[in-house]
Amino acid sequence: MNPKVTLVAAPLVTKGGVFRSTCELVEAARNAGLDWKGVVVTRGDLGATSVPEGVDVHVLDYAGLTGLLKLRSLLGKHERLQSSDAVISLIPQSDVLLATLKRHRKQKLIAYVRGAPWPREGEANHLRRTAWRLIERWALSRMWEVWATTPKLKEELDWPQTHIVPAGIASHAQARVRKSTGSVLVWAARMSPDKNPHLFLEILKQVPVTGLMFGDGELRSELEQAAPSNVTFRGWSDPQLVWEEGTIYIGTSFREAFGRSAVEAATGGMATVLSDAFGAAPMLYTDKQLRDAYVLDPHDTQAWVVAVQNLVRNDSLRADVGNHVRQNAQALSIQGSVAAIVERIDHRGSRAA
Repeated sequence: MNPKVTLVAAPLVTKGGVFRSTCELVEAARNAGLDWKGVVVTRGDLGATSVPEGVDVHVLDYAGLTGLLKLRSLLGKHERLQSSDAVISLIPQSDVLLATLKRHRKQKLIAYVRGAPWPREGEANHLRRTAWRLIERWALSRMWEVWATTPKLKEELDWPQTHIVPAGIASHAQARVRKSTGSVLVWAARMSPDKNPHLFLEILKQVPVTGLMFGDGELRSELEQAAPSNVTFRGWSDPQLVWEEGTIYIGTSFREAFGRSAVEAATGGMATVLSDAFGAAPMLYTDKQLRDAYVLDPHDTQAWVVAVQNLVRNDSLRADVGNHVRQNAQALSIQGSVAAIVERIDHRGSRAA
C-alpha cells in the first residue's frame, strides 16, 4: 500500500526550519517511491524561488482575519488535500485551519508538532496565551493522531497519547566534515526574543574571536546596534554557506523543540554549545560529562563564556566534542524521519483495520 500523503505548512513567513523540513521530507519520500506532496502557503515575503518537485508554494499577501479566511478557502478547495489519505500539519496555524474543514471519512488528519504550539509566559499577554492554547487544544482533539519530534516537546505539549516521531535532516543540508582549526562562532536562527540572540553578543563581547549571525527578524536592527565589532550579520543564507566558515555552533534559544541548526552543525563535526531548551540536546550529547559542560542554562551567561573559552583555547577538546556530536547526529537523517512517519501511519492503520 502506498497512501497519498500531503504535508501542510501554512502560513510561513521565513525560509526557516519548517519550510526546509517540508521540502526535504517530500523530496526524500518521493525518491523512495512514495506518493507524498507538500503544500506551503506564505504571506508574500518568503522568497521561495526553488523547491523540489512535489512541493506547491502559494502566496497569500494578506494578514489578520482576511488572511485567515482566504487561507482557509485555499486549503478547503485544494484538490490534493481533498484526495489525500493522510494530511500532516506541520505548524499550529495549519492544525487549526485544517480542523475546521470537512474531509472524507477515511482521511487521517495528523498534527506533527515540531515547535512550541502556543506562546509561553513573557512571549504574549495572558489573554492571548490562554486563547491560543484553548484553540490549539481544540484542534488537536480533532486529529487522528498527534505526533511530537522529541520527548521534551511531548512533555511541553502535555497531550494524551502523543507519539514520538523523530525529525531529521537531509544529507545535502549537513555541514561538511571539517578539521577543527581556528575559532569562528556561528549563530543561526530567527532573530526573535525566544531565540535569545543577545546571549550570543554577550559571549562575543568577552571572547575575542569571530562571530557570525545568520538569520533575520524583528530584533535584527537592535542586535546590529548592540553588537561588538567581532560580530558579522549574514542574513538568511544557503545551509552550506552557513556552516562553511564556522567551527563552533552556539544555540542560545529559550525554547527549541528540536534544534535543526544544531543537528546540521553537528553532522559536520562542529562543536556545539546548546541551551538546555533544545529537544535535540540529549540526542547529540549522550555523554553526561560533555552534556553537563556544553548543554547549559540560557540565563547563565558566565557558564556560556567559560564553555566557549574552553573550546576556543583547546583544539583537541574542540575536535573531541565535535566528533561526539557528529556520531550522534548521523542517526537523525531525513530518511529515518520518513520511515518513522510511514511506520506510524501503517501501525495505526493496521490496528484500526
